[in-house]
Amino acid sequence: MLGVKFGPMFWFADGKASFAPAAGLAFMFGDLGDYDYGDNDYNNVSAVVEGVVNYHFGENKAYVGTGIGLWDLFDGDHFTPAWVLNFGVPMGADKRGNKIFFIAEGRLFFDAPNGIDHNYQPWGGVRYVIGR
Repeated sequence: MLGVKFGPMFWFADGKASFAPAAGLAFMFGDLGDYDYGDNDYNNVSAVVEGVVNYHFGENKAYVGTGIGLWDLFDGDHFTPAWVLNFGVPMGADKRGNKIFFIAEGRLFFDAPNGIDHNYQPWGGVRYVIGR
């Protein structure tokens, strides 16, 4: 799977917290593993919106957060909310002062709380924060 999300970061509590809404797409490659019996009708692309509140351990330092997401927005049969946990660790900044974080996220889908091994649930990557 390859996922891409974009969104702003709104700061509050004197820069110790942020609200980060995002929208994106998750592209599936391959099958669904143990859930694929050859008759799955899941999309190859899932539209997603998520919003998390993060606690920052200081300016330009790590953060941890939680929030809610909605997955498969345009698929009435598979649309589901999810609980999101995430964290980020700073990797540096570019010449303009924009921050780069290594991130990891996990989610628990409310329609399948026993499907913790589902491949949408964990993912990681890079967050590029413009400004601040």
